[in-house]
Amino acid sequence: MEQYVFAPLNMENTSFIWQESYSSLKVYSHNELLEVACRGKPLTANAANSLHTTASDYASFLIAVSKGKGLERKTYK
Repeated sequence: MEQYVFAPLNMENTSFIWQESYSSLKVYSHNELLEVACRGKPLTANAANSLHTTASDYASFLIAVSKGKGLERKTYK
């Protein structure tokens, strides 16, 4: 993912493994009492649920996928 998606799209704040630089960017989930519900920082990659990203990086991904720009043709397909 780093080589084919994150780097080409300049997604510098995206990874499947927690980076300490994310501490200031992290938004935590809250419960119905508005208390922080989880402060997990997964240290191992899990393609099904460990993606850490920012709204800006994710927007870059969505634009690339919807317009087919920024990714190699083979990656896009």
